[in-house]
Amino acid sequence: MDFKDAYARLDASMTCPAWTYASTSGTTLTIQASAFPADPDEGQIDVTLTTKAQRVQISIPTPDVPTVLALLTQAGAEPTTWHDLTTLSLSAIAEPGGPLLLSVTGWDLAAPEWPEKTADVLIDAPARQHMLSAMQRALDMARAWEE
Repeated sequence: MDFKDAYARLDASMTCPAWTYASTSGTTLTIQASAFPADPDEGQIDVTLTTKAQRVQISIPTPDVPTVLALLTQAGAEPTTWHDLTTLSLSAIAEPGGPLLLSVTGWDLAAPEWPEKTADVLIDAPARQHMLSAMQRALDMARAWEE
Protein backbone atom coordinates (compact mmCIF):
# COMPACT_ATOMS: atom_id res chain seq x y z
CA MET A 1 0.00 0.00 0.00
CA ASP A 2 1.41 3.38 -0.95
CA PHE A 3 0.60 6.83 0.43
CA LYS A 4 -2.12 7.41 -2.19
CA ASP A 5 -3.99 4.23 -1.18
CA ALA A 6 -3.60 4.99 2.53
CA TYR A 7 -4.93 8.52 2.05
CA ALA A 8 -7.85 7.26 -0.07
CA ARG A 9 -8.82 4.78 2.65
CA LEU A 10 -8.67 7.45 5.34
CA ASP A 11 -10.70 9.86 3.21
CA ALA A 12 -13.33 7.20 2.46
CA SER A 13 -13.68 6.26 6.11
CA MET A 14 -14.35 9.90 6.97
CA THR A 15 -16.66 10.70 4.05
CA CYS A 16 -18.86 7.62 4.24
CA PRO A 17 -19.18 6.51 7.84
CA ALA A 18 -21.00 3.32 8.72
CA TRP A 19 -24.75 3.59 9.30
CA THR A 20 -25.89 1.97 12.54
CA TYR A 21 -29.36 1.07 13.80
CA ALA A 22 -30.02 -0.30 17.29
CA SER A 23 -33.24 -2.26 17.76
CA THR A 24 -35.25 -2.33 20.96
CA SER A 25 -34.04 -5.92 21.49
CA GLY A 26 -30.42 -4.75 21.61
CA THR A 27 -29.35 -6.00 18.17
CA THR A 28 -27.29 -3.53 16.16
CA LEU A 29 -27.37 -3.36 12.35
CA THR A 30 -24.37 -1.76 10.64
CA ILE A 31 -24.09 -1.02 6.92
CA GLN A 32 -20.87 0.22 5.35
CA ALA A 33 -18.71 -0.01 2.27
CA SER A 34 -15.84 -2.47 2.53
CA ALA A 35 -12.86 -0.15 2.80
CA PHE A 36 -10.45 -1.55 0.26
CA PRO A 37 -9.66 -0.95 -3.41
CA ALA A 38 -11.21 -3.46 -5.81
CA ASP A 39 -11.42 -4.21 -9.49
CA PRO A 40 -14.59 -3.11 -11.30
CA ASP A 41 -17.66 -4.99 -10.00
CA GLU A 42 -15.64 -6.55 -7.17
CA GLY A 43 -16.32 -3.96 -4.46
CA GLN A 44 -18.55 -4.92 -1.54
CA ILE A 45 -20.76 -3.53 1.15
CA ASP A 46 -20.83 -5.16 4.57
CA VAL A 47 -24.04 -5.83 6.47
CA THR A 48 -23.34 -6.72 10.11
CA LEU A 49 -25.77 -7.75 12.85
CA THR A 50 -24.31 -7.61 16.35
CA THR A 51 -26.04 -9.23 19.32
CA LYS A 52 -24.76 -9.94 22.81
CA ALA A 53 -23.62 -13.40 21.69
CA GLN A 54 -22.41 -12.93 18.11
CA ARG A 55 -21.39 -10.58 15.30
CA VAL A 56 -22.75 -11.91 12.01
CA GLN A 57 -21.52 -10.29 8.80
CA ILE A 58 -22.21 -10.75 5.12
CA SER A 59 -20.50 -8.92 2.26
CA ILE A 60 -22.62 -8.10 -0.77
CA PRO A 61 -20.80 -7.58 -4.10
CA THR A 62 -21.58 -4.23 -5.76
CA PRO A 63 -23.33 -5.83 -8.79
CA ASP A 64 -25.79 -7.53 -6.38
CA VAL A 65 -26.59 -4.49 -4.21
CA PRO A 66 -29.37 -3.16 -6.52
CA THR A 67 -31.04 -6.59 -6.28
CA VAL A 68 -30.79 -6.52 -2.48
CA LEU A 69 -32.15 -2.95 -2.39
CA ALA A 70 -35.14 -4.06 -4.50
CA LEU A 71 -35.64 -7.07 -2.21
CA LEU A 72 -35.68 -4.83 0.87
CA THR A 73 -37.91 -2.23 -0.78
CA GLN A 74 -40.46 -4.76 -2.00
CA ALA A 75 -40.39 -7.06 1.04
CA GLY A 76 -43.86 -8.33 1.84
CA ALA A 77 -45.60 -10.91 3.96
CA GLU A 78 -43.70 -13.76 2.26
CA PRO A 79 -39.94 -13.95 2.90
CA THR A 80 -37.69 -12.86 0.04
CA THR A 81 -34.06 -13.96 0.02
CA TRP A 82 -30.76 -13.09 -1.64
CA HIS A 83 -27.94 -15.69 -1.60
CA ASP A 84 -24.29 -15.16 -2.37
CA LEU A 85 -22.28 -17.82 -4.20
CA THR A 86 -21.87 -19.82 -0.97
CA THR A 87 -24.41 -20.54 1.77
CA LEU A 88 -24.60 -16.97 3.05
CA SER A 89 -27.89 -15.10 2.66
CA LEU A 90 -30.01 -12.10 3.54
CA SER A 91 -33.80 -12.40 3.94
CA ALA A 92 -36.56 -9.88 4.58
CA ILE A 93 -40.22 -10.02 5.50
CA ALA A 94 -42.48 -7.06 6.23
CA GLU A 95 -46.03 -5.87 6.63
CA PRO A 96 -46.93 -2.94 4.33
CA GLY A 97 -45.90 0.26 6.07
CA GLY A 98 -44.77 -1.71 9.11
CA PRO A 99 -41.46 -2.98 10.48
CA LEU A 100 -39.08 -5.10 8.44
CA LEU A 101 -37.58 -8.32 9.80
CA LEU A 102 -34.08 -8.67 8.39
CA SER A 103 -32.31 -12.01 8.76
CA VAL A 104 -28.64 -12.45 7.88
CA THR A 105 -26.80 -15.76 7.62
CA GLY A 106 -23.10 -15.01 7.57
CA TRP A 107 -19.81 -15.45 9.35
CA ASP A 108 -19.72 -14.91 13.12
CA LEU A 109 -16.68 -12.63 13.34
CA ALA A 110 -16.77 -12.72 17.15
CA ALA A 111 -16.11 -16.48 17.31
CA PRO A 112 -12.94 -18.44 16.58
CA GLU A 113 -12.79 -19.83 13.04
CA TRP A 114 -15.80 -17.68 11.97
CA PRO A 115 -18.61 -20.27 12.03
CA GLU A 116 -21.71 -19.66 9.95
CA LYS A 117 -24.54 -18.19 12.06
CA THR A 118 -27.89 -16.44 11.59
CA ALA A 119 -29.01 -13.24 13.30
CA ASP A 120 -32.22 -11.21 12.98
CA VAL A 121 -33.18 -7.59 13.58
CA LEU A 122 -36.60 -5.93 13.51
CA ILE A 123 -36.28 -2.54 11.83
CA ASP A 124 -39.11 -0.12 12.60
CA ALA A 125 -40.93 1.56 9.70
CA PRO A 126 -39.29 5.00 10.05
CA ALA A 127 -35.80 3.46 9.99
CA ARG A 128 -36.45 1.39 6.84
CA GLN A 129 -35.92 4.37 4.51
CA HIS A 130 -32.76 5.36 6.37
CA MET A 131 -31.45 1.81 5.98
CA LEU A 132 -32.12 1.83 2.23
CA SER A 133 -30.42 5.23 1.87
CA ALA A 134 -27.43 3.99 3.87
CA MET A 135 -27.14 0.95 1.63
CA GLN A 136 -27.23 3.17 -1.47
CA ARG A 137 -24.53 5.46 -0.01
CA ALA A 138 -22.40 2.42 0.85
CA LEU A 139 -22.85 1.18 -2.73
CA ASP A 140 -21.75 4.55 -4.10
CA MET A 141 -18.66 4.48 -1.87
CA ALA A 142 -17.82 0.86 -2.75
CA ARG A 143 -18.08 1.69 -6.46
CA ALA A 144 -15.77 4.67 -5.90
CA TRP A 145 -13.21 2.19 -4.52
CA GLU A 146 -13.40 0.11 -7.69
CA GLU A 147 -10.46 1.00 -9.91
